Formats: sequence, C-alpha cells, structure tokens
Amino acid sequence: MSSRLPISLGLIIIAALMALSVSAPLAYAQATTHKIAADFSVLFGYGSSLMNSDPSKTSVGTTTLGFSLAVPIKQKFLIGFASDYHFITQFSNLDPVIGNRRGAYINYVGPMIGFRSPHFALKVVGHFVGAYSLENLTAVGQTIKYRSPVGVRVEAVILLKQRFKPVLFFETIGFGTQAVDGATGTLTNKLNLMQGGIGATIMY
Repeated sequence: MSSRLPISLGLIIIAALMALSVSAPLAYAQATTHKIAADFSVLFGYGSSLMNSDPSKTSVGTTTLGFSLAVPIKQKFLIGFASDYHFITQFSNLDPVIGNRRGAYINYVGPMIGFRSPHFALKVVGHFVGAYSLENLTAVGQTIKYRSPVGVRVEAVILLKQRFKPVLFFETIGFGTQAVDGATGTLTNKLNLMQGGIGATIMY
C-alpha cells in the first residue's frame, strides 16, 4: 500500500466534511437536544510502534477513520461506543531485527464516554477488541497479527458553529498476543502503539 493513499483518502474525506459544514451549520443548543449523538472523524497521527525488546525505535504515521454513537445525558455528558480503522505507515528506516510495522489496525467496537460544553468537547474511547495486521510477510512467508489490545484514545474537540470541527488527540494501545499464521501466543514484551496528532470531525 502506498503511504500516500491513506493521507489522500483522509484529505478527500475532510474536504467532504467541510462541504457539509458549510451547507449544514449546527448550533450547540441543537446538538445537545438530540436523543442520539453521532460523529465521523478523520485523524492524522505520528508516533511509534514499539516493543521493550526492540533494538531501535520504529516511527510510524497513522490515518484513522472513526465513527461513534452516543446517548447525551443531561445535555453535557455522552456515553456510547466507537469503532475506527487505522492505516499505519512506517517512517523510520527498516531494522531487519524488527521488521516492517506497516499495516492496519481495526478497533471493532469500544466503549466511549464524553463531555460537551458550548465551546469544546472531550471524548475518551477504549480499545479492547481489535487486531493490528502487518502488511508485509515474514522472511518465510508468514502473516503476523497482534491482538488482545488494551488502550485508550483521548480527543479534544473545538466546537465551532459549523458541523466541521478541529480535533487534537492522543492514543496509546498495548497488544498482549501475537498470531503467526493464525497460531496465537502471549507476548512477554507487549507491542505498544502510541501516537498523537490532529484531525477533523463532523457531529450530528
């Protein structure tokens, strides 16, 4: 997969969100009266994919497409679930001992809680059910997946009057098991995916 494809896809989605935001402004008072709150987001991150046993740090970039549904409580708090898909590209030089950490991670479904004021919102998403699949095979042609994630993503959203809103985020996820050609084993040294960055979201 070209490293430019996920970024191009994310930029196309952001352009679509901007078009929607111009044609469909949403005030805070309207948003908080909805029985169900929903949002779609595109996030661009930079960080690392690292095990304690790695001889060097692996730097990665991510493009994340996310979706969440929540129930507003007392017009300020949100509780619901989220799902997201990460395109992961390796930026650092390839270390033959580590291999290439380029691939994709999917958070199938995770709990989400949030807080919303007239000017900003905070959202916390849990990662407990998902898989990080490496794109490249091993030297002997085996596939590798990392499973049993435990992690969290925190998003800070600036609530503009339009639906299109900027986001700052930080995310950290640890993977406890590794599947090589489907055979799963527990990792003594967990793989940790950590990143931070910016993005955009559209809220309904």
